[in-house]
Amino acid sequence: MTALYIINFILLVVATIALLKLTPEQINKDINELFNKQQTLKDQALMARGKKRKNRLILELERIRRALQETGKEKQFSLACTAALLLMVAGCIVAIAIDNMFLIPVLAIAFALIPFAYRNGTNRSRGRSEICRALCRIGFHTNGTIFGNLL
Repeated sequence: MTALYIINFILLVVATIALLKLTPEQINKDINELFNKQQTLKDQALMARGKKRKNRLILELERIRRALQETGKEKQFSLACTAALLLMVAGCIVAIAIDNMFLIPVLAIAFALIPFAYRNGTNRSRGRSEICRALCRIGFHTNGTIFGNLL
């Protein structure tokens, strides 16, 4: 019976993608429109006064996207979003496979966050290594001591 649920779910996902004529380019375009949405004058005024806050999820996604742009890996953001969608479907399949329908939203969200958590962790570790590398270069550049000739 579980296999039947999984097959039905996969067919439903494929049919939805085929019916909506979704392509990776269309998904990328929709994601870009989400971030580049024009704000109304009222929204800008409320944000300037501090009365309107952005969604935490949107802020985190913008931070990851900005970090990828600064490192020159802008295309990996759309790849991460596509992987998140595929992993969300995989989370649903896992929940159906273990025959627990209450876990479907939990595993779907948890699996969807995996690419962003990975990207967040690698950006932080790369940042730390860049700082260490820069400090080492500064230290060796000043006659091998951290403070140079100041002491």
